[in-house]
Amino acid sequence: MGSIWGTGIYTDDSSICRAGLHSGTIKNDGGLALVIRKPPLLYYVASEKTGIFSLEMKDSASTSFCVTVPSSTHERMASEWDKAKFA
Repeated sequence: MGSIWGTGIYTDDSSICRAGLHSGTIKNDGGLALVIRKPPLLYYVASEKTGIFSLEMKDSASTSFCVTVPSSTHERMASEWDKAKFA
Protein backbone atom coordinates (compact mmCIF):
# COMPACT_ATOMS: atom_id res chain seq x y z
CA MET A 1 0.00 0.00 0.00
CA GLY A 2 1.14 3.55 -0.67
CA SER A 3 2.12 6.28 1.75
CA ILE A 4 -0.12 9.01 3.12
CA TRP A 5 0.68 12.53 4.26
CA GLY A 6 -1.66 14.28 6.69
CA THR A 7 -4.44 13.51 9.14
CA GLY A 8 -8.07 13.95 8.11
CA ILE A 9 -6.97 16.00 5.11
CA TYR A 10 -4.33 14.33 2.96
CA THR A 11 -2.01 15.43 0.13
CA ASP A 12 -3.23 14.58 -3.36
CA ASP A 13 -0.39 12.08 -3.84
CA SER A 14 -1.50 10.07 -0.79
CA SER A 15 -3.04 6.65 -1.29
CA ILE A 16 -6.82 7.08 -1.25
CA CYS A 17 -7.47 3.59 0.12
CA ARG A 18 -4.84 3.97 2.84
CA ALA A 19 -6.24 7.41 3.77
CA GLY A 20 -9.68 5.80 4.04
CA LEU A 21 -8.28 3.16 6.39
CA HIS A 22 -6.35 5.77 8.42
CA SER A 23 -9.44 7.94 8.81
CA GLY A 24 -11.58 4.96 9.81
CA THR A 25 -13.93 5.49 6.87
CA ILE A 26 -13.31 2.00 5.45
CA LYS A 27 -12.17 -1.30 6.92
CA ASN A 28 -9.45 -3.68 5.68
CA ASP A 29 -12.00 -5.55 3.56
CA GLY A 30 -12.95 -2.35 1.71
CA GLY A 31 -16.13 -0.37 1.55
CA LEU A 32 -17.77 2.62 -0.03
CA ALA A 33 -16.15 6.01 0.57
CA LEU A 34 -16.60 9.54 -0.71
CA VAL A 35 -13.42 11.43 -1.66
CA ILE A 36 -13.73 15.22 -1.49
CA ARG A 37 -11.17 17.51 -3.10
CA LYS A 38 -9.83 20.27 -0.83
CA PRO A 39 -7.47 23.23 -1.26
CA PRO A 40 -3.83 22.69 -0.28
CA LEU A 41 -2.69 23.14 3.31
CA LEU A 42 0.53 24.78 4.48
CA TYR A 43 1.23 21.84 6.80
CA TYR A 44 0.00 18.25 6.93
CA VAL A 45 0.14 16.67 10.40
CA ALA A 46 1.56 13.17 10.91
CA SER A 47 -0.32 10.74 13.16
CA GLU A 48 -1.08 7.13 13.93
CA LYS A 49 -4.73 6.10 13.62
CA THR A 50 -6.26 2.65 13.27
CA GLY A 51 -2.75 1.17 13.27
CA ILE A 52 -1.66 3.20 10.23
CA PHE A 53 1.02 5.88 10.35
CA SER A 54 0.77 9.01 8.22
CA LEU A 55 3.65 11.35 7.46
CA GLU A 56 4.01 15.11 7.85
CA MET A 57 4.59 17.48 4.96
CA LYS A 58 5.29 21.21 4.89
CA ASP A 59 4.74 23.75 2.12
CA SER A 60 2.99 21.36 -0.24
CA ALA A 61 1.95 22.91 -3.55
CA SER A 62 -0.50 20.08 -4.22
CA THR A 63 -4.21 19.97 -3.67
CA SER A 64 -5.71 17.93 -0.85
CA PHE A 65 -8.55 15.52 -0.24
CA CYS A 66 -10.50 14.00 2.61
CA VAL A 67 -12.25 10.63 2.76
CA THR A 68 -15.67 10.39 4.36
CA VAL A 69 -18.68 8.12 4.63
CA PRO A 70 -21.06 8.74 1.72
CA SER A 71 -24.64 9.82 2.32
CA SER A 72 -27.53 7.57 1.34
CA THR A 73 -27.83 9.60 -1.89
CA HIS A 74 -24.24 8.76 -2.83
CA GLU A 75 -24.80 5.10 -1.96
CA ARG A 76 -27.87 4.95 -4.23
CA MET A 77 -25.91 6.57 -7.07
CA ALA A 78 -23.08 4.02 -6.64
CA SER A 79 -25.57 1.16 -6.60
CA GLU A 80 -27.23 2.39 -9.79
CA TRP A 81 -23.83 2.85 -11.43
CA ASP A 82 -22.91 -0.77 -10.56
CA LYS A 83 -26.17 -2.00 -12.09
CA ALA A 84 -25.58 -0.01 -15.29
CA LYS A 85 -21.94 -1.09 -15.47
CA PHE A 86 -22.87 -4.76 -15.57
CA ALA A 87 -26.00 -4.47 -17.71
